[in-house]
Amino acid sequence: MGILGTILAIILGIIGSFAGFGGSTGSNVQPYYTTYSNSASVSNTDESVVDQNVDGAARSKFTSLKGNGQDKVTLMLYIIGSDLESQTGMATMDLNEILHADLDNQNLNIVVETGGTRRWQNNVMSTRNIERWSATSRGLQRLETLRSAAMTKPETLASFIQFAAKKAPADRYMLILWDHGGGSVAGYGRDELYTNDTMTTNEVAKALKAGGVKFDFVGFDACLMATLENAIAVEPYADYFIASEESEPGTGWYYTNWLSDLNANTSTPTLQLGKRILDDFTAKSQGQMNYYGYGSMTTLSMIDLAELKGTVPAALTEFGNDLQSTLTSDHYMDVANARSSAKEFSAANRLDQVDLVDFCLKLDSAKAKALAEKVQNAVKYNRSKGVADAHGLSLYFPNSNLRYMNAMSQIYDEIEMDEAFAGSVRQYATMESAGQITSNSSGSSLFDLLTGGQYYNYNPSGNSYSQNGQYGGSSSPYVQYNGSYTVNDLYNMLGQAQSGNSGYATTGGQYYGGTDFSSLFGGRATWMTDAMIREAAGQLSTRALTNATDLAPVIKNGKDVLVLTDEQWSEIKAAEVNVFVPDENHGGWLDLGLDNTAKFTEDGDLIDEWTGNWITLDGHFAAMYPVSDLDEDGNGKYVTTKFIPAELNGERVNIIVEFNEETGKDTVLGAEKIYDVDVEHKGLIAIEAGDTIQLLCDHYTEDGSVKDEYDLGNAFTVGGNGLELYSLKVDNKGCMFTYRLTDLYGAFHWLPLKAH
Repeated sequence: MGILGTILAIILGIIGSFAGFGGSTGSNVQPYYTTYSNSASVSNTDESVVDQNVDGAARSKFTSLKGNGQDKVTLMLYIIGSDLESQTGMATMDLNEILHADLDNQNLNIVVETGGTRRWQNNVMSTRNIERWSATSRGLQRLETLRSAAMTKPETLASFIQFAAKKAPADRYMLILWDHGGGSVAGYGRDELYTNDTMTTNEVAKALKAGGVKFDFVGFDACLMATLENAIAVEPYADYFIASEESEPGTGWYYTNWLSDLNANTSTPTLQLGKRILDDFTAKSQGQMNYYGYGSMTTLSMIDLAELKGTVPAALTEFGNDLQSTLTSDHYMDVANARSSAKEFSAANRLDQVDLVDFCLKLDSAKAKALAEKVQNAVKYNRSKGVADAHGLSLYFPNSNLRYMNAMSQIYDEIEMDEAFAGSVRQYATMESAGQITSNSSGSSLFDLLTGGQYYNYNPSGNSYSQNGQYGGSSSPYVQYNGSYTVNDLYNMLGQAQSGNSGYATTGGQYYGGTDFSSLFGGRATWMTDAMIREAAGQLSTRALTNATDLAPVIKNGKDVLVLTDEQWSEIKAAEVNVFVPDENHGGWLDLGLDNTAKFTEDGDLIDEWTGNWITLDGHFAAMYPVSDLDEDGNGKYVTTKFIPAELNGERVNIIVEFNEETGKDTVLGAEKIYDVDVEHKGLIAIEAGDTIQLLCDHYTEDGSVKDEYDLGNAFTVGGNGLELYSLKVDNKGCMFTYRLTDLYGAFHWLPLKAH
C-alpha cells in the first residue's frame, strides 16, 4: 500500500472510532489504536547527550519548578489544520497520538485550538468555526466554539493564549504552534480559509506579548522555524525554544511518549522532556522514511533562550561590527564565499536561510568563531539525520535573492535585532545589489542571447567566434554599457535602485543595460542608506567586470573553452549548462533548465561542450534545476538534489530528485507542493501508480521575455513500477545550449548560444 493509501486507511479508522456529539461535556474523541500506530511507536534512542551546563551570564528563567510532580502544567496546542489536514489528515493523526498518551494526571491540562482547514478528517471538528478543546483520558472535550477567523493573525493566537491561561492556570506553561513554516522571511502558518497570509516573525512576537504568558518552552511543529530571528522574537516570553532548521516530514512531532512522561511527572525537567521530543521525532521520522523508501533529512533543536539572551547579544554586536569592517575594507569576496558555501535550508525556495554556526566557521574570523561558540553553547540539544552542518539555529543572510530585504528590515526593527548585525546584512545586500546591477549592465544577458544581442557564430577556419547582431528575428533594444564605471556612475545607478526606478536612466549618454532595478527588491530599497551606496560604489568602481567580450570562447588544444583570468574566476561560484529547444507550436523557446555538469581542462578553462543528453522521467524530457550538491563524507562522491517543475494530479509541485554518485542510484524522492505564500510543505508527497504528471518549463517568446510556464510534452500516468530517471539524447532540430555563470554577487552571465 502506498503512503496516501496507508494514510487514508488510518484516517478512516480514526473517523470510525470517533464518538458523535452529545452530552453536556461536548464531543468525545476516544484513543484509537491501529497496527500502524503501534509499529510506529518509538523509544528513546539516546544517541547524544544533553548539555546541562548554563553560562553564568544567562538571565533568570521565567519558570521555576516546584518538583516532586507538584507543578501544574498547561500545554497549549495551536493547530492551523491547512492542507496538511484536509488532504492527509496529519492534524487528526497527531491528535490521536496525544490521546494515545497517558493523560490521567489532574496537574496536566492540554488545551487545543483548531481551525484553518477546508476539511477535517474526522467527524468531530467543524470547518465553519474555530474550536477550543481539552485533551483528556476521556477524549477531546469541546470547551468553546468561536466564529471563523484567520488563524494566521496575531490577535487570534493571542486570544487563545489568554483563554487557555484563564481556563487552566498553571505553574508551567508550554506552547506548540502546528502547521507549515517558512522560516524568518515567510513566517508561520497557512490558513486554507484565509489564504495569502502568514504570521510573520514579528507578528508571532506581537501575539506572545499580547497573550501575557511566560512559557517554559515555545515549540514549532513546522518547517524551517529554528532561526536566530525567531529565537530573538520568542525569547522575551519563553525559557526554551524547540524548532527545526530543515523541513519537517509530514508526520511532524511524535506526541505520545513525551506527554506520557509529563503525565507521570509534571516536574520533569525541561531539558529531559525536550530530549524525549527530539529523539522521538528523529526516530519516528526515520522510521517513516525507511518504510516508504524516500527522503532522509530531519533536524530538530532545543535552545536555551535564557542563555541566548545573556551571552549572544554582545557576541552578535562584535560579529556585526567586524562583518561591516570586512565589507568596507574590500573583502566582500571573503564574506560572499562563506555565504555561498554555508549550509543552506530550503534552497529551492530561495528563502536565504543558512546555518548560523556553519556560516561563522566558514568566515573563520575570531569574532565569527566567538559567536559560533556562544550559539552552540545555547543549543542544548540538537538532532539531525541526513543533514550535514546543521548546528541548531539558522539565520537569514541574502544570497542573490534580495526580494525579502524590505520585509526583513522591518522585522529587524520590530524584534529589536542587534543594530550592528542588521547593519552588516544591509551593507552586504547593498554590495550584492550593486554587483548584480553592474554585472547585468556590462555582461551578457539571456535577453541578448535569445534576441540576437550576444549570439556568436563559430568560424572554424578562423578559430574564433564572430558576433552576429541578429538572432531570432529581433535585435536588442538596449545598449550595453561596456566602459569603465566611475564612482559617480555607480552611485547614480544605486540611487535608481534605492528609489525603485527602472534602470533606463543614463549617464554620459549610455544606458545602464536596461536593468529593471525595481525588480531586485520588489519596490524601493528602504533599507539602503546613502552611506552604504557610496561605499559600494567606491569598491565596485575598481572591480574586474566580466563583460560580454570576455565570455567569447576560444579554441585551445582542439577544444572550445572559456578562458578567464584568475581574478575573474574568483568571482564565479557556479557554472551550469542551460539548454533551450524551439517551441514548434507557439514559437519562441522552451527552457529545459540547468545541469551542474560543467567540466574544466587542466588549465582551469571551462569546456564549452555539451553531450546532448538530458534527464527524463520515464522517457519524458524534464526541465530541472539544481538545489544542492553535497560531499558529506569528503570522498569526492556527491549527492546532488534537483527539482523538476510539474503538476501532480493537477496541483502545482516541484518533483524532487536525487543523484547519488556513491551508490550510483538516481531516485525520485517525491513532490513538494508550491503555495501562494513562501511556507514549506511538511514532508514530500509520495508519487504513486496511477498519478498523472504534467511536466512544466519556462517559455521565452521570440523577443526574449518569459511568457509563462508551459506544458513540456504531454501529460502521462505513473506506472506500477514508479518513476525512473534516465538520460536520453535531445534530438530537437534547432536545439541550443549555453553555460550560465553565477558570480558571487548573484548575477548571471551567459556564454554565447551554440547549436547542438
